Amino acid sequence: MRKCLQLCGALGVRAGAHPGYADRENFGRRECVLSEEEFTTLIAQQLGALSLIAKAEGVKLHHIKLHGALYHAVEKSPALIHAYVAFLCRYAPRLIVVALAGGALVRAARVAGLKAWGEIFAERGYTSAGGLIPRTEPGALIEQLPSIRARIDHWRRHGTFPDTVRLDAQTICIHSDSPGAVQIAKLLAQTFQR
Repeated sequence: MRKCLQLCGALGVRAGAHPGYADRENFGRRECVLSEEEFTTLIAQQLGALSLIAKAEGVKLHHIKLHGALYHAVEKSPALIHAYVAFLCRYAPRLIVVALAGGALVRAARVAGLKAWGEIFAERGYTSAGGLIPRTEPGALIEQLPSIRARIDHWRRHGTFPDTVRLDAQTICIHSDSPGAVQIAKLLAQTFQR
């Protein structure tokens, strides 16, 4: 965390918290069952540790986005959404909540008075309802740069990826472990500079 925050400070990149399940073996991509209390304790521990290091490094935290399976579990659970929003309102009201474009968490955060950004995923496949295709299914990962460019261009013109519902987004995610992540980031930078 310290090294990442130091890089953010040196490069002028906005730093954010990315809490997830305490499940290093599966990289946080396997859903675990948590009570609301266990969930908020997990968020408090991870955000608290990052906040202390950020303060020591002179870096201001900008946003918070749940990681992996926790991101999707919260999106599907009204109880966890309520617990998360209540926690952020009380302990981190200035952080921008980053969550699935058009999703329940973005709506709940905004209703509670938090700033929330919907996000889309550059290299992930979408269902017709606007959710992500599970990683275990065909079409979950898009690796071809021309396809990614075409999807982003379509979204910029129409507010949708082809064959999806409207995706009101203010930010785009690129997974660092996706094949060609650096090239995807360069492609998006070029696309948005045109």
